[in-house]
Amino acid sequence: QKRDAVGKEKGAQASSATNVIDEKSAFVLQKALDRIELKLADRRRGLDRDEASTWIRWMKSSPTPLVVDLSADFRSAANATVTDDNLALIDASRPSFLKRLGCRLVLLPSGSELRSPLSEPTGSYVYGKLLYGGVTRYRLLPSSTSARPPRRAGEKTETKPSAEAHVPVWIQYGGPDRKYEAVDMGPAAVLEVTLLPLGKEMPSLFGRRGGDMAMSKIVWSPQKMFDYVPAADDDANAAAMADNVSVEDLLSGDLPMTLSGRDRNDAFASDFRTAVGGLRPQIDAIVRRVLDGRVIRPADEIDAE
Repeated sequence: QKRDAVGKEKGAQASSATNVIDEKSAFVLQKALDRIELKLADRRRGLDRDEASTWIRWMKSSPTPLVVDLSADFRSAANATVTDDNLALIDASRPSFLKRLGCRLVLLPSGSELRSPLSEPTGSYVYGKLLYGGVTRYRLLPSSTSARPPRRAGEKTETKPSAEAHVPVWIQYGGPDRKYEAVDMGPAAVLEVTLLPLGKEMPSLFGRRGGDMAMSKIVWSPQKMFDYVPAADDDANAAAMADNVSVEDLLSGDLPMTLSGRDRNDAFASDFRTAVGGLRPQIDAIVRRVLDGRVIRPADEIDAE
């Protein structure tokens, strides 16, 4: 099932939506971004901690609204991840696809707002992630008469009162101009990931009207800036990370924890022998004592006894 950019099912065409979004892919990307957060200095050590502390202090002390373009780093990561088969499915060349991707960091002093609105063509969608502070996001709808200023619409305020607080990723769609305004509770930062429709390219930040301060990049690498945190309720992923086991291994069903009965016991015994090495008779004795009586047998085997 696919929906247009305002959430209507295909066939119920929205007034301004020419974009068709694959819900599954959009949901996966949204959940992935939901686990990205700014890695604070207290979660680092040594020189890494000092570097992070310096840069985060710089981000929070920006005197005016600042937009930092991280698109080059984001495209580099996408280029290493997206396969030729993926591109064949959407009938796109690698250069044209990468030009449709954008990533930017919006830094706002307390109580300030962007002077120049953010604008994307109809059919685009923008994922937003609040890193710290609080922001109000809204759209600017032009008045029917040019004499009146655009009116604010669709206002939504998000706040992150502590580093532990979780603010879900939101999605905005291309079309009308957009703006952010920082809540008067301290500086705020928003990470945006943008995907433009087919045939479009991300415009330069330096061509925006209004005079907001912009930077093409910062020396602090985004790979160091952000951290990927597993969901607290994702037990399978947590166990996989603790044991250095990939999610792909879990999904393949080849691990002992994904098996049951005698197959699981045999797999645990095999893994144990491989991990320890040598001492086979002693290991066999331990395995028998631990696993004997814990094989869940089918009912027909029990009846046969």
